[in-house]
Amino acid sequence: MVEIDVKTKDGLHKVYAKEGQSLLNVLQEANVFIQAPCNGRGTCKKCRIRVNKEREALACQTYATKGMSIEILAENDKMEVLDDFLLKEDTKKTATRDTKTYDIIIDLGTTTIVLQLLMLDERGEVVVLQSRKEMNAQT
Repeated sequence: MVEIDVKTKDGLHKVYAKEGQSLLNVLQEANVFIQAPCNGRGTCKKCRIRVNKEREALACQTYATKGMSIEILAENDKMEVLDDFLLKEDTKKTATRDTKTYDIIIDLGTTTIVLQLLMLDERGEVVVLQSRKEMNAQT
């Protein structure tokens, strides 16, 4: 087993790993938060870390070695999902039922999926009837 010093926004932690084990797996097993929506395939580039205060790398493609220290980079501290869409005529699909106009907006992002059901009321104002946000598992 090797000991790894991990710096997060919450402070310093020590985690233990088998030499050669993926750092993403090590962090997840130690309950240290790090984003990895692609499940370690290296496609999302969200699990960025700094290794030995020198170089940036992806935790999913970096392996535990003796004497290693890592820092989880700031963008892993938070995740923001934007769900306020700008309504553009060329991006809307409209259906009319009972003299009301309904719109569905879908934002299929690399890390999240956001859906909104909108209605145009009698005054021409947009009303959000339903909104749903989910992580994109990319499977």
